[in-house]
Amino acid sequence: MLQFIKFCFFAGLAAASNIGARYIFSIVGMNYQVAVVSAYTIGMVINFLLNRQYSFPKGARQIIQEARTFIVVALIGLLLTIVLATLFVFIMQKMSLGLQLNIIETVSHVASVGIVAIYSFFAHKYLTFRKGIREGIKNLIKK
Repeated sequence: MLQFIKFCFFAGLAAASNIGARYIFSIVGMNYQVAVVSAYTIGMVINFLLNRQYSFPKGARQIIQEARTFIVVALIGLLLTIVLATLFVFIMQKMSLGLQLNIIETVSHVASVGIVAIYSFFAHKYLTFRKGIREGIKNLIKK
């Protein structure tokens, strides 16, 4: 339980960095999808460093192996974030809520980051900071 609380805290800091960076990138005129990708990358680096140090400090593998798996898991999370954020913007625009585009984009981005955070915890707990993706797949096949 403590591990999950730590993960959520540090993922929250990373998510806040992600969302803050996306907002700044949008203010300076960056394309929304490019801003989401750039912000996600910043959040991913912060997330890896904090969670490796404090949530999963006794990883079973070398840091480079963990980083590789972390990147794969995070890239899947990035794809999910982009798809969900774009989908939520589309849906909210179709709903004609009368909200400004930047508010719709921020709400969509926050919602997508929240959903992807759940996926990320379990993927990092069982893949990144344990035996890796290959071992995880082998264990699934054996069952």
